[in-house]
Amino acid sequence: MTATGGTSYSWSTGEFGSTIIVDPSSPTNYSVTITAGTCSETLSMTVQPIEELEYELDDTIYVGVNENIFIAGPDGFSSFSWFPTDQIDSPNSQGVNFSGTESQLLTIDATHSSGCVLSDSVVVIVVDLHVPNGFSPNGDLYNQFFVIPELDTDSLTAEVTIWNRWGELVVETKDYKNDWEGTCKTDLCMGNKTLPEGTYFYHINVHDVTFKGYVTLKR
Repeated sequence: MTATGGTSYSWSTGEFGSTIIVDPSSPTNYSVTITAGTCSETLSMTVQPIEELEYELDDTIYVGVNENIFIAGPDGFSSFSWFPTDQIDSPNSQGVNFSGTESQLLTIDATHSSGCVLSDSVVVIVVDLHVPNGFSPNGDLYNQFFVIPELDTDSLTAEVTIWNRWGELVVETKDYKNDWEGTCKTDLCMGNKTLPEGTYFYHINVHDVTFKGYVTLKR
């Protein structure tokens, strides 16, 4: 709070400068006596604190390629600006729909009617797996494993489940490491752990982004 026009100032807070800083937790009246020579005047003002609005974007959101996902902004603000704008609609709306093919850092600046600005951001990861349609664990050191290239990094964790054509579970893991070499990795398999040639069906879950299909095992 700033007072002008005098040579001395006396505030109801006990301070004497022309400017003071206040931080009330409830509506509070402040007054200042402004003196210039033999003249003085007392002015007052009530400061109404703005209720703190809680809002926080998720740190990371996972989405499939071109899958539409809605990202909500904070309530109680008067204007919004999202950027970059290339994979979202309505960048000046409270919430936006994201749909695209590239991962990116998405940021919002929300302006309150008081002039205060809230800024937050979220990393949107577009999950695009290139799942092979076959592999050949025959000992020639070529194409020995069921490898999904995107899982060679530490940024993605995949739950992988694989069945044979009779519906028997042969692989089940919470964190697949590109290490399936055509053997049965569950207790449900009977007899030899080496699986025969044939078609196997998979379900892959990466942070609730799912992929379903089949892979051919050749020896």
